[in-house]
Amino acid sequence: MDKKPALGSLFHSHLLNQTDAVQQLYRRELREKAKLNDSVETLSGEVSNKERAAAVARSKVEALRAEHSRINAALEAKQNSSNFETEYANRQAYYYSYKQCKSKLAAGVVNRLENYKGVIIAPDGIEIHEPRIARWLKGLANSGYLCFQYMPDIEQGYVNKQGVIQYNNEVDLLRWVLDRQIQPIILCTWVLQSAWYELLGQPTIWYDILALEDLRLWGHDAGGKLKHLELLRSAAVVTSGNERWSAIAKKRTMLQEVPYGEEEEALPSLLLRLGGGVSIDT
Repeated sequence: MDKKPALGSLFHSHLLNQTDAVQQLYRRELREKAKLNDSVETLSGEVSNKERAAAVARSKVEALRAEHSRINAALEAKQNSSNFETEYANRQAYYYSYKQCKSKLAAGVVNRLENYKGVIIAPDGIEIHEPRIARWLKGLANSGYLCFQYMPDIEQGYVNKQGVIQYNNEVDLLRWVLDRQIQPIILCTWVLQSAWYELLGQPTIWYDILALEDLRLWGHDAGGKLKHLELLRSAAVVTSGNERWSAIAKKRTMLQEVPYGEEEEALPSLLLRLGGGVSIDT
């Protein structure tokens, strides 16, 4: 008759089996952990490599941006130094065409020049300034001056409107002024008008600074700004409708502040300062 194993022996054998299973599981987990550590190290290395590559790429991007900014600055500087000069040269080339034509200013449009105190011309300028110019010239015409205002939309070459002659052809008027050897007063409101009036020799310049904060007045480039400063220094009279520009202009020359709508009231003192600046050879 077989003997059954003792209960204690069975329990001990069971514990050994359980312990062996736990040890195997532990060793397996250690191997898995080691594999995970290896994977983490590998991934960490890859991340570090990618971070270094990204840093290099960022550095290259920043360098490209810096180069792009440098090129843009150089182009802008070049553009700023040439825009005014280029437009000035183009306009003068167009105005020089007066040599190829005769003035169409009919004798009936302008009465005898000796009947006037002088000639005042407002060249092609900025449209939003036209109402102020019209008020200036109306008052001057009433004071005995022959006044011209550029108006591109009129149908005829010259139209007499309330004593002010509107014209749409700068070349034609230029030819007439030169033929008559007139040295007029130029009502200047824009720096590029200098391309026209500087063909007249040494006219008297009245610089009226537009009240609106618009850089087109003296240009977005260095050449236009320099011409603006030159006008502030050399103009016989400088007027302004905006206190903002008055503070700037007073640093350069005597300035008469004339608010919008008060142009005619300011004419007596203005004419005293302009007096003697007009020459007409009849």
